[in-house]
Amino acid sequence: MSHSISDFVAPFSGELAYDPAVVERFRFVGVAQQTCTAQVDGGWSSMLRIFLDKLLLGPSGFEVAGVPLPVDGRDQLLFARLTNLLSDGDGHRLALDWRGASGLKPCFKHWSVFKKDSNLASRKPGFVEIDCSSSALFRSWTCEQLYQVVDGVAAAHEAAQAGTITKAMFEDMTASVGLNFNPRGLLSDTPLRYLCVTAVPSSHP
Repeated sequence: MSHSISDFVAPFSGELAYDPAVVERFRFVGVAQQTCTAQVDGGWSSMLRIFLDKLLLGPSGFEVAGVPLPVDGRDQLLFARLTNLLSDGDGHRLALDWRGASGLKPCFKHWSVFKKDSNLASRKPGFVEIDCSSSALFRSWTCEQLYQVVDGVAAAHEAAQAGTITKAMFEDMTASVGLNFNPRGLLSDTPLRYLCVTAVPSSHP
């Protein structure tokens, strides 16, 4: 892990993908060594949240104000939005405070999927294990459902801190949804939460 690198590459789609001015300025926009991100309060998820907030939603962000760029010899105002947040499983685990493919919920995208040999899917109607051959049974989060789960994790953490529930109860709750509590993470940022639903692919075919 001491030599692991987290980087952020922002390719554009359409004609902009071939414009030299766009490619030169925005194709590769960030890199961080994980020994450094581990020392940041909130980790890589917090760093990514801050970066995306400035890139997309800040006063001069792509979604809010646009960025002036010379395109085909003329200055044009470029607006953009993030459509795909691509990574390997470990990158998504770090970015989303997700417990990862080895957790009880091995796919971040689908709430109805348990890990293989969990012995839980048969007890809960509508749930399957990750080796299920019917993709129609893999049900994706809606934005509202994911928000409720993230807020539920935060509320459970507050209850555990207050002594209303035990630490073991809190751990069981977070394990059951496959998410860790991180008040500074990407999922905790209300304006950016939608990206975790719309831009993250599934963790299995």
